[in-house]
Amino acid sequence: AESFLDRVALLSEQNNDTGHTVLHVAAIKGTESTIKTVMDCIVSEYEASQLLAIKDKCGCTPIHLAVQSGKVEILDAMINQVKNCGAFSDLLKIQNRSGNTALHQADSKAMADAMLDLLTLQQEEQLLDVRNKFGLTALESARRGRNVEMAHFLGDRYTRQLSDSWEKPSWHSEFQWLQ
Repeated sequence: AESFLDRVALLSEQNNDTGHTVLHVAAIKGTESTIKTVMDCIVSEYEASQLLAIKDKCGCTPIHLAVQSGKVEILDAMINQVKNCGAFSDLLKIQNRSGNTALHQADSKAMADAMLDLLTLQQEEQLLDVRNKFGLTALESARRGRNVEMAHFLGDRYTRQLSDSWEKPSWHSEFQWLQ
């Protein structure tokens, strides 16, 4: 029991200035092998999900930072550690101080690969409906930022969800600029 407690204490210790843990730093500056070494110290998916849920002073989790830094391989390593965990969907819905999820961050960084990874492992409906502090979903953020690639990608996801619905999505008419 001592080694478990020591490991959790070491991995969850936060820097006073930034609030970064070892996983935050690895998400920003690490390599795939670095993150795998850190993740190998974690025994259970539950433990991994708890450590990946720790927010820094800006409210970002290691998953947010991996997406922001454009490191798809690090994001994949983190996700693979917790993808079967019951708390995984909650990890992807964590919002930073601006109310952005990792999905919003991936949108803002145009990381189509990371978006695919996030969306195929999460119940799309719940994740796509999360709004930031400005009241925007990731799709609406992509549209406002004129990120055509991401808007098409997310629009296709929304359309697929709504294909059995009688209602047209509220954003449908707002996408004329894509055509």
